[in-house]
Amino acid sequence: MFMNNKILLLALILTFSSCSIFQNTKNFTQDIDSSAIESNDVLQKFLGTYEIEVFNLPDGGDGKFSMKVTKEGDALKTTFTTEEASQTIDIVGTEVEEGILYIDIYIKSYGINTAFEIYVEGDQVTGYLADMFELQGVKYPLIESDENISKNISSLISGDYAITMYDVPSYGEIDARIKIFLNENVFNSEVSYFNGESWVDVTVNSTDIEDEAVFINVVDAESGGNVDLEVYFDDQNSISGFYAGLFEFSGKRIN
Repeated sequence: MFMNNKILLLALILTFSSCSIFQNTKNFTQDIDSSAIESNDVLQKFLGTYEIEVFNLPDGGDGKFSMKVTKEGDALKTTFTTEEASQTIDIVGTEVEEGILYIDIYIKSYGINTAFEIYVEGDQVTGYLADMFELQGVKYPLIESDENISKNISSLISGDYAITMYDVPSYGEIDARIKIFLNENVFNSEVSYFNGESWVDVTVNSTDIEDEAVFINVVDAESGGNVDLEVYFDDQNSISGFYAGLFEFSGKRIN
């Protein structure tokens, strides 16, 4: 039975790879229950946004995906941010044992239970998927709560903004909107732009706050890659910054 499960899992990983399940994340989440009874100090080490790459999958390629590990009560909760994975995989538990993060998953199509085994050293991540495929990646810090930053910064960050990007090749100026908000005590964002006819939503991978600036990582549909919106708060009603580190923008709070 164990060998049969391994074979089924190999077939499933091949299917995942061909369907791009491990590709760059989309802004859809699957909330799951967690099960870890550890001290706050032990759990703190594992909180964050994980960008992980799994190596040498059966098709010969590598897979990339993202997930968030947050604290819920005295336990941990993991959230996948890939739409395809959320439709196919249930995360049934998240726990820490002997300094190792285990994320238990159930693959609905095949009726298989397996797990991510993750080792965290600072912001570096290593480990295994299904005890067979090596993984490596980076853990980015989360801002868990409004209480973790000053009241002034919190009131400055949250809101809806209308911005204009300047000197974009082939476009000139582009109007866009940014919404920054708290969701389950974690900062999130929504981004859209006007294509001349209608507003188009942009996929947001992550939202991080560093040194009183907000870094919103988004999928650039034209380039096929990920870029950052680097947002600075000039005052409570004005923002400015850069798109992809090149194109300046400025804007106003509209709500």
